[in-house]
Amino acid sequence: MQVLRLLSWWWYLTTQIVIGSWNVAVAAWRPKPMAGPAIVEYPMRATTDFEIAMFASAITITPGTLVLGVCPGDETRGPSVFVHSLFDSERASVIDGLAELEWHLLHALRRHGMPKGER
Repeated sequence: MQVLRLLSWWWYLTTQIVIGSWNVAVAAWRPKPMAGPAIVEYPMRATTDFEIAMFASAITITPGTLVLGVCPGDETRGPSVFVHSLFDSERASVIDGLAELEWHLLHALRRHGMPKGER
């Protein structure tokens, strides 16, 4: 079952890379900007170093997004990541996209998956 979740993750990430590449190509040829950039802090559900590294890599490999830094967190707050989004100035939309990306990753990596609604 975990193999299917890993294949699903691979397909999801590949789709996001293709969509991001298309958006960057369209933006390069448009005379007017598509949208304004935004920087957001996203509190992660990822907890292990491997999960955090995979999440940060997935964000950075997707065209139009870039990880600026990772905050390890402490006893009261978990880790968070700072992300620059090139095409989406709506911070809520960026956070929703990051939550979906993280869910797909954690669902694939964790032994028993991850419930869809867990935040």
